Amino acid sequence: MFHIGCNSNLPFNEQYVLWGLRLWHLGHRTDSHVMAELHAGFLGGGAPNAAQSLARMMMILANSCHRQPEVNCVCVDTVSDDENLILNSIAQCQIGNSGVLHFWLDELAPPPIVTLLLPLLEKFADDLIDGSIFMSRERIYLGSGLMVCASPKQQSIKTLL
Repeated sequence: MFHIGCNSNLPFNEQYVLWGLRLWHLGHRTDSHVMAELHAGFLGGGAPNAAQSLARMMMILANSCHRQPEVNCVCVDTVSDDENLILNSIAQCQIGNSGVLHFWLDELAPPPIVTLLLPLLEKFADDLIDGSIFMSRERIYLGSGLMVCASPKQQSIKTLL
């Protein structure tokens, strides 16, 4: 599993996605309304649909897993194992390799929940692609040896990297 322990060491696009994960989690944990901020943030980054798809994905992660995923506060500089797992999962979805996630996510969620979660992760990954927000090459190639299939759009991302 590709792992970066410090937020400031992440490429900007991954910091951006991590900000969204953390802001959503903060809102969920404190029962605050953060969707306007999330939408404005992703809209400003060119991915206007990403906030909604992130919220759907995170709602399943937060409420249906074996345990609560460890998502740090926005101000924390360390990146948790679960945050790295989510970023790695998004990267695999961006290249059409979501099949590998059945194995990666089994510690976090039961198989029926993973099956429910995969299309939501794929939608979020596609919304990020539409905004030219790509995960790092290291995360993308992490599971590419286990490639199941990829659409032409997703294959073009591998070519760009």
